[in-house]
Amino acid sequence: MYFSWYSWAWLMSSLMLPAIISTKDWDPLSKAISQASIFENFKTIANLVVRYPRYVFSSGSFFGSSWFNGAIQGHFDVNVASFFKPGTEIRDSMDFMDKEMRDHGP
Repeated sequence: MYFSWYSWAWLMSSLMLPAIISTKDWDPLSKAISQASIFENFKTIANLVVRYPRYVFSSGSFFGSSWFNGAIQGHFDVNVASFFKPGTEIRDSMDFMDKEMRDHGP
């Protein structure tokens, strides 16, 4: 029988962790128990999505179209050498490497 590491991790987390946690005496007023974690906040967001689907869809569409519009109209400079003024040591070394690597290609 093939028993992968994922199965072993699932078995350990399903059986061993609850057993270890139950042996520890927890303070009922501790922050870990009394306050909501980040996962309960996901439930709140999910309730908002279910309750107001049109608002969520329209705001998501607005932000998505704004991002797409900016990506289409934006100018992205990927040449790092253009970040430095001509004549500086970094710019000269980058220009030298670009020239040498370009001339010795296949």
